[in-house]
Amino acid sequence: MLNNPNYTSQDVNLAKAFLKAAVTTFQLSEPSYKDIIKTLSLALDDKQIQEQPEEKWLTVKKSCEMLQISKPTIYKMFHDGTLKKIKVRRSTRIAESDILKLRGEQANNE
Repeated sequence: MLNNPNYTSQDVNLAKAFLKAAVTTFQLSEPSYKDIIKTLSLALDDKQIQEQPEEKWLTVKKSCEMLQISKPTIYKMFHDGTLKKIKVRRSTRIAESDILKLRGEQANNE
């Protein structure tokens, strides 16, 4: 499973964000987090995993404000695959890079 060549750096960043959330909520120790990231890096044979900048994660509300769309619209985007999300407990987060990319596409379409 880890040797899947279709994994992207965004998939790895999602895994890192999930693990970091587990550390934040004390469900995972910091050394365990680092061991898992090292294992992922070796398994995926991707030396850039640790060198990538940390992704900034936005709330649904902030994402809606940035895109100037409603909450129902953003949830439709989750459903149709236009936008990826992660869940941290009961909270939904969206990668800022995805929002900026969509904002750029909106500007190009206007």
